[in-house]
Amino acid sequence: MMSFFTRTIPPLIIGGIALCALAAQAADTTGIVAYKGKVLLDTNTDVLGKPVKYPEGKPRIISEMITLPVGATSEPNIHQTPMYLQVLEGELTVDYGTYGKKVYRAGEAFIEAQGVPHHGQNTGSGPLKFLAVYMGAEGIANEAKP
Repeated sequence: MMSFFTRTIPPLIIGGIALCALAAQAADTTGIVAYKGKVLLDTNTDVLGKPVKYPEGKPRIISEMITLPVGATSEPNIHQTPMYLQVLEGELTVDYGTYGKKVYRAGEAFIEAQGVPHHGQNTGSGPLKFLAVYMGAEGIANEAKP
């Protein structure tokens, strides 16, 4: 004859595992997960808290690997399309004017500000390397001069 514990505990454990699996599945609203990995960014706003706005038109995605030497500064620019940026090496300081400055280091990922003049600088002690992915549309420049 099985004891209360041997009859009750295994079904409770199995039920708990099933509930955890359902909760995990419910949290993923994108459907199946082909590969499991570390989430680098999950957002619908840019670094300034503004909603990401995709341009109208035929989609065009461009990715670039950018390396800047110590002290190098970008031209002032305005992003007209969403841009995902991930710092791979070094330190990037971006000056958003009246919104202030933000510092990003290796491993950090963000959606760059749209429609806000800014410029970046390598403020680290070594080369700055980052991945930039522009999520634009044909006929629309990813960046413009302020």
